[in-house]
Amino acid sequence: MIVPAFFVACSVDKQISAGRSDIDIVIVVPPGDVDSSHREFARSRGLIIDETMALDSVDTIQICEGRLSYATLMKLLLAGHFRDRYDKLLYLDADLTIHADVGGLFKIDVGRHALAAVRSGHILSDLPATEIERIHGHFAELGMTPPFWYFNSGVMLIQPDAWIATHLPERSLEFIRHNPQLCELPDEDGLNAVLDGDILELSPIWNARPNRHLARPFEPAIIHYAGPDKPWRRFGRQKRLGDLKAAYRLYQAFTADSPWPGFLRTQWNVANLGGSIWREVETLSTFLNPAQSQRQRARKKTFLDDLRRYVQEADFVDVEQGVAVREDGFIRCASRHEERGAQRKKERGELAR
Repeated sequence: MIVPAFFVACSVDKQISAGRSDIDIVIVVPPGDVDSSHREFARSRGLIIDETMALDSVDTIQICEGRLSYATLMKLLLAGHFRDRYDKLLYLDADLTIHADVGGLFKIDVGRHALAAVRSGHILSDLPATEIERIHGHFAELGMTPPFWYFNSGVMLIQPDAWIATHLPERSLEFIRHNPQLCELPDEDGLNAVLDGDILELSPIWNARPNRHLARPFEPAIIHYAGPDKPWRRFGRQKRLGDLKAAYRLYQAFTADSPWPGFLRTQWNVANLGGSIWREVETLSTFLNPAQSQRQRARKKTFLDDLRRYVQEADFVDVEQGVAVREDGFIRCASRHEERGAQRKKERGELAR
């Protein structure tokens, strides 16, 4: 995951406002995971590689999800590791694409809370009833209280002092150790089980899914490719042949100008291509089944209506504190809002001339 981590780090650096020297971009890796090419690349881009984190507390924990390793638990240890160096941490997963300046998030006052994050798993109206029941059942098994204020841990604004004071690492790891089969996503499930919604809510612009079929009521600053179909994988079982082309092109541009120009070709094989072809067949089959296609369209419409209502009505801390702007029910990053306003003024001036 080191190449995707570099991709995210360089994307953040590219988007951060000019002159921001108060933000360090740090890639935290297990000892022995980087080589000289990684270190030289980091030095050339002004990035910091940290491979000094003590992992004794997590390296023996059972991880049941095959595509994950104990490294996914490192995020639980970040606050303690960096507490004496940073007042706030912005944790970012490696399976993201960055589309705006994330530096504004550091302006947010999180008060007594350990973290701010984006809610997940609460708008499920595009899913079949059986899948909704399964998801709610999982939240209940974690010991969460309805209506299940579950968050995604792929993007978190962390306040180290509060994180440590509430013993989040110890409590989360203890829960994961005793419930390995229940914790499908160990770090995320462990945190949600012990916090049960006691966090600040960020608007979905900071952790958006790549929903291509939706006219979203917000402009994503960060898109999160959660699950097996990553932006650096051209083909996959759940990915149609034309899916995620824009994200894949970003990776093509990044790797072409890196020490790893052949990275993308190593991320898929003939079986993956076959999976994408089969996905196309399934999609066509649904399209040709009028009743099934109609049900799917109806669910998507209901989902979009629910999403719009949520974006319009929810109390997001980034909107309340001016880091994001909600205008006519549409939310975007404040810096992007200012850019668009300046562009509109420029266009009006040109028209006037």
